[in-house]
Amino acid sequence: MSSEVQNNIKTNNLKKKNYSFFSHFTLFNKNVKNEELLLFTKNFASLTKDNMSIVGSLETVLTKTNNRKLKKIITESIDEVKTGIPLHVCFRKHIDFFGLTYCDLIEKGEESGRIDKVLERLSNTLEQSIELEDELDTFFSYISKATTYSFFEILFLMTCFVTPFTFMYSKYKIPYFTQLILNIGLWFQNNIFYILGIISIIIVIYYLAKCFKLTRYLIDYLKIKLPIFGVLLKKYWFVRYARNFVSAFNSGINLISSMKISSEVVSNLFLKNKLDKVASYIEEGLPITKAFCKANFLPQKTMYTIENGEESGHIDGMFTEIANNYEKETFDSIKQITTFVKPIIFFIMSIICGSVVIALFLPLFSIIKDNF
Repeated sequence: MSSEVQNNIKTNNLKKKNYSFFSHFTLFNKNVKNEELLLFTKNFASLTKDNMSIVGSLETVLTKTNNRKLKKIITESIDEVKTGIPLHVCFRKHIDFFGLTYCDLIEKGEESGRIDKVLERLSNTLEQSIELEDELDTFFSYISKATTYSFFEILFLMTCFVTPFTFMYSKYKIPYFTQLILNIGLWFQNNIFYILGIISIIIVIYYLAKCFKLTRYLIDYLKIKLPIFGVLLKKYWFVRYARNFVSAFNSGINLISSMKISSEVVSNLFLKNKLDKVASYIEEGLPITKAFCKANFLPQKTMYTIENGEESGHIDGMFTEIANNYEKETFDSIKQITTFVKPIIFFIMSIICGSVVIALFLPLFSIIKDNF
């Protein structure tokens, strides 16, 4: 059995291990942060560029690393490299930290003797990915937090603030609008545990569903089909894919292999399946443009860029151009949506809170007038 086949078997086993039940819960899957991996890669690249040996570079990087898990990985790798084991084999044992593309590029760098160049490309790719990922994380975090805070604010308003007025107005004739708000508040109070229970069950079912490939595929499909947000996610994953493809292709890995290993960075199963189909179509002999058309993955205007890049032979430049355009479009879209969403959320919450306050205090004027 060849070493390449053995490595593929090891990689497949590790990938299966990475999709265990607990890997979908943050509590049981504390990966090295991208920022720490970037810092490690930059330091490693800088040292190897100065013609320092791999072992010497790793030992120096070890002294600058604070993360305990990463320190353990580096220590194990140093010991194994000293015994003659290639670095990429050491890293493949921690593929959930480094990723398949990272390990494949390290392997190519070791084969060519230009591991410093490969590490430079990896650090550039990581840096670009982190910038976009942080922007998206901030955006989705804001949306989710704003939605959650708004929901619990309404819940608190209806259960704790509205209820006392129910007893206060029980002997008086009150406007229909006030009675409606009081009824809603009473319903929330009577069903608070059911509401929280249903929300908890939905969250648990969501995470359990992600443990099975079919349901996870369906969830990822629905994410991509969401209006506005689906487009952002699709562009983000294609940028990640394109950046990694360029790194792999420029490191000497052939077109098909570069596409296959780059699709591994796409954790959305629906999109990954589409990109795998593109690689399969090209492997069958279709041109890149027709392969993407057949997979129905990219819009028509992007297909023109791919067609021009394919005709000119500058495939890496074509993917870089698309990635840059998508990255800029994503940043612009996030800025526009955030600018648009913030006042809408504020307006809706103001209307809800204002309506509740007006409804609750409106009868007081009639009561005071009747008594005085």
